[in-house]
This record gives sequence, structure tokens and C-alpha cells, in this order.
Amino acid sequence: MGSSLLRALRTIERFGVVTLFGIMLVLFFANVLVRVVAPSYASNIAWAEEAARLAMIWGLFLVAGMTLERGRHIAMTSALMLLRPPLQLAVRRLIGVVGAVFCGYFTYLASRMTLFVFSTGQVIPSLNLSSAYLYMGAAIGLALLSLRYVIEVADPRAPLEFQEEA
Repeated sequence: MGSSLLRALRTIERFGVVTLFGIMLVLFFANVLVRVVAPSYASNIAWAEEAARLAMIWGLFLVAGMTLERGRHIAMTSALMLLRPPLQLAVRRLIGVVGAVFCGYFTYLASRMTLFVFSTGQVIPSLNLSSAYLYMGAAIGLALLSLRYVIEVADPRAPLEFQEEA
């Protein structure tokens, strides 16, 4: 059951990231096109830059968990390869625990910030959307990254996959 949930999470994340970066690309292209072709209408599409920035922030935080899972995050491959497999496993699990705690704490902070900004009523003027959605992307992305660290700690095959990739 755990692997099917992880597979579903991967699919949702990939779809979300591709969609967000696609939206961002279209918005930037439209914004530049309007400014070049019909500059008098540029003020009508001023919201596109803010919407693209929101999509970029969400996309970057969502992709963080995927990069960790693929071993593309901060890795000390050379140092770990010098260690014997049992010690590699222990070091990787320690890194995973520290990463999960660190990301969990920042998830907590981002969640509190999101709730605080929602309560103040701050909005992104060009989108007429709460500014809290910027922080919500960080909270969700960091929570998913923390989950990935927990999975890495719990997965006993992690060192084998790590050695094959290296």
C-alpha cells in the first residue's frame, strides 16, 4: 500500500510541476508578446507576471521532494562511497532524520506564516488573491520534502540504489 501511495504522490507531483511550469511559460510568453506587439494593452496583462511568479514558487517547492528522491539534492557521494555499507546506511539515515526534522520545522514555520498572512488579509493586488498562497506553496513543498526524508530513512534499499546511481 505504501508504494502505491508513493507512486500516486509522484504522479500528482509531476503533473503539478509540469502544469505549473507550462502555465508559467505561457504567461511569460504572452506578457512579452503583448508588450512587444501591442504595448498599449500591456497594463491589461500586468497580472501575468505575478501569476507566473506564483506558479514558479509553487513549482520550485514541489520539485524539491522529487529531486531528493532521485538523489539530485545535496549529496556527498564521494565521502559516502568510502564508507562500508553498514556505515553508509547509518550516515544516510542520520542525514534523513536531520533533513526530516529540519524540513518539518520549516513546514511548521511556513504554515504559521501562511495562517498569519491569511488573517491579515494581505492580497496580491494584480491578482486580487491572498498573499498567503505564496507561503502555502512553501509549506506544502517542505512537507512533501520532509515526507521524502522520512521515506528515505525507512527504506532499507536506499544504499543499494545509491551505489547503483553513483
